[in-house]
Amino acid sequence: MNDNNFRSPFEGKRKSLKFISSIWPGGISLLKLKPGVFYLVAVVLFLSACAKGFDDEWTFTPGVENATLESPNAENVQFIPSADGSTVKIVWPVVYGAGGYQFSLYIVDDPTNQVVVGAENEFVDGASVSRELLEDTKYKVVLKTLGNEKYNNKEATSSTDVSFNTLLEATIIPDGTDLTQYFIENPIVDTGVELGYELEAGGTYTVSGEINFGTAFVTLRGNKINRATVTMNAGFKSQGGGTKFKFINFECANIPTDGMFFGFTDIPGGATIVSDAAIVTNPIVFQSCNFIDLPVPLYWDNGMSYAVQTLLIKDVVAEIIDDGRVIRNSASAGYVKDFKIENSTVYKNNTGTDYFMQMSTSKRAPNDFADLGWATASFTYSNCTFYGFDRMHNSNRYTYGWVYTTVKNCIFLEMLRDQTARYILPGNRVYSAPAITFDNNTYWRLGAVENYGSYDKSGKTLDEDPLCANPAGGDFTVGNPNTVSRTIGDPRWF
Repeated sequence: MNDNNFRSPFEGKRKSLKFISSIWPGGISLLKLKPGVFYLVAVVLFLSACAKGFDDEWTFTPGVENATLESPNAENVQFIPSADGSTVKIVWPVVYGAGGYQFSLYIVDDPTNQVVVGAENEFVDGASVSRELLEDTKYKVVLKTLGNEKYNNKEATSSTDVSFNTLLEATIIPDGTDLTQYFIENPIVDTGVELGYELEAGGTYTVSGEINFGTAFVTLRGNKINRATVTMNAGFKSQGGGTKFKFINFECANIPTDGMFFGFTDIPGGATIVSDAAIVTNPIVFQSCNFIDLPVPLYWDNGMSYAVQTLLIKDVVAEIIDDGRVIRNSASAGYVKDFKIENSTVYKNNTGTDYFMQMSTSKRAPNDFADLGWATASFTYSNCTFYGFDRMHNSNRYTYGWVYTTVKNCIFLEMLRDQTARYILPGNRVYSAPAITFDNNTYWRLGAVENYGSYDKSGKTLDEDPLCANPAGGDFTVGNPNTVSRTIGDPRWF
């Protein structure tokens, strides 16, 4: 459209527009860009300016002056986690007339020992902050509105405290309960979502008989700071729903020697079967637990053909006795796709089969589950201390397909056979990059560097005694400063 032929509905308002241009530098040039729009915008701004008035710097007043401000209402503070759950955005409503906000975020798992996250008493010129977010954690926000000298507004007289947490909502089981009887009286119903059960802080519990979680996805947890203790006279079983154990001390000596701490029972009807195995997509997790006098496998498929996508052991101390081990997989069609153990100590001081992991002799591989997208598998050992096993594996049955094996920052102490690295490698134990990674490990046996042969090819081993305080007594406190500086082993012992 030709601007010269355009007649604005404000054609008779030229004098007003000239006035606007006199108080708004460049106003007329803006009007030329799109006449039908900016004429209207200019008039609206002019009327608004007349209503509110301009200050000496041509900015609007906030409408709040000479006031003592209030901190944002706790009910209106929002917590918005990122898609991957690694961060949270904390958002609050604007307080008009404020000069900013003072913000702190604390971890309050232990209310007597608050841990600040990020900067404490941070000045925020806005209405939101992002922070790192941890799972299973209690938080407290402390938020205070600050004054604004320009408008003679004073800061709030008190802060707003807002609590939130990342714990799964859970049913509290009373202290002193026999968990077997509890689940008989309160049977688990598979609702299709993760179900949480929480033991009271410092409580004592028993398992008098086998507990079957069925097809439900169940988390059984204690208190993060003051763990409950459970005396085990039997183990737990599942039908493939996924299971998590967190923040509990388990006394395991009374578990029958033909049993397991956790394993599977019969495959239910309707289960997804791939390559003759029932698929378990929800994780199996052992986290921040102690397993004392464990005479049986921590995890055993019980001869049932289940294929587990994720098996995680994290921040665990496990004392293995008799024929105990960490993993036993004996089903011909059984499988663990991704196994990871990190920041953990596993040790053995007793007679019996001395494997960390005992695998079936069947030859499963990721290729068998390609239709699920399981094109690769992985075994990862990170920042762990291992002591007193004959060897890590009796064999690793995954003999073809990509099985990524990573061993880093680990101590292997007093293994009964040398060449520990050899008994970690998959299949025919051939080292092939990039599938195999060793980095920053220590192998120590009989007062000297263990013969790990050509299987750890990293060239980054620390060939020194970690000088652990009393391994036979379960005290692996590290005395070698080089071990500590290179963060080799379970960090709880540094």
